[in-house]
Amino acid sequence: MRGVIVDRRARVRAGLAELAARQAPDGGFQVVVMTGGPGFPSGALSSPFVTGLVLEALRGLGAEFDTGRLVQRALAYLRAEMEDGGVWRFYRCDPPLRPDLDSTTVALRALQSAGVALDYGAAADRLSACRNVAGCFRTWVEAPPSLRQRLHAGPRGLLRRRFNPVDPVVNANALAFLQAIGRAAPRVEQFLLRWARASRALEASPYYLHPECFAYALSKVAESRPRGGAIRAAASALALRLLDAPPDARRGQPFLLARRLAAVRRLGLERPGLSAALETLASYQRTDGSWPWREVWTAVRWAAGTPRPLLGSPALETAIAIEVLAQCPAR
Repeated sequence: MRGVIVDRRARVRAGLAELAARQAPDGGFQVVVMTGGPGFPSGALSSPFVTGLVLEALRGLGAEFDTGRLVQRALAYLRAEMEDGGVWRFYRCDPPLRPDLDSTTVALRALQSAGVALDYGAAADRLSACRNVAGCFRTWVEAPPSLRQRLHAGPRGLLRRRFNPVDPVVNANALAFLQAIGRAAPRVEQFLLRWARASRALEASPYYLHPECFAYALSKVAESRPRGGAIRAAASALALRLLDAPPDARRGQPFLLARRLAAVRRLGLERPGLSAALETLASYQRTDGSWPWREVWTAVRWAAGTPRPLLGSPALETAIAIEVLAQCPAR
C-alpha cells in the first residue's frame, strides 16, 4: 500500500470502510479461531470481547469520521449478548464457554463510554466474586464453590485447586472499567505495577501471546492518571521499552507495532523516530483498507495431543491501526 494512500485521514476512512464490510450481520466483530480442537470451534465467530475492543479503539475518532451506523450496530450487539447477571462470553459455541471477566469488563466499558444506561455500579459489585485472596481478578466469572459443595464432591473435590488464572491484561481491562465509573481497586493496581516493573512484562501472559497486549491495556488505565503517578510512569516506561526494543522478526509484526504506538499515543509520549514508526505502520495498510493480523490470544489448557488453540481478529488489528493514525496530523 506504500504510496497509494498518502493522507492519513484517507487511510483512516479506508480502514473504516473495511471495518464496516467486516461487521457481521448481528452487528458484532469477529474473532477467528485459527487453530481449534476439542472444545474449540474453528472459523470466525462474533465476539463481545472483540466488539468491545473495536469500539474502544474507535472512541477517540473525531467528528470528521462517520462511525455512527457502525458503532450503533456494535452497541446493539453488545446489549443483545448480555446475559443474566450482566456478563458476557468470549463467543457463543456449543458446548458454551463460561462467561469471562475480560469480555464482561471490556463490554461494560464500551457501553458506559457510549452512554448506554445500565446499572454499572451493580455490575462492578457482582465482579467482586471474581477476586482471589490477594484481591486480584481471576479470568472466569464464577463464584467459588461453597464448603458444602466441596465436601459433597469428596476428597478430590475438597483438595482440588480451582483452575481460574489471574492474567495481568484481564486485570488491566477490569481496572479500566472500574475507574471509568469511579471505583478504585488498589490491590489490582499494585499487582499491575509489580507486573509492569518486572522482566516478565516483556513476555507472554496466560491468555495473551505478546507483551504489547499488556502495554496497550495498561495505557487505557494510565492515560487519565497524573503524569507523575506510579501507574502512568510504569505504563510509560513499559511502552517505551517495547518501542525501543531491537527489531527482530516478531517485533516487526504490524499488529504489534500498532499496539506499541497506540500505547505511546494514549500516554502522550514522544520519542526520536516516532514519526518514522507511524509512517511504517501506515505503509502496512493493504489495498482493501485493512492491516495484517496474526494470533493474539491462546488457551491455557487444551486436550493432550492436539495443537495449541490460537486466535486473532482482522477487525481489531485494523481498528487499532485506525486509532493510531486518526490521532496524527493529516499529511
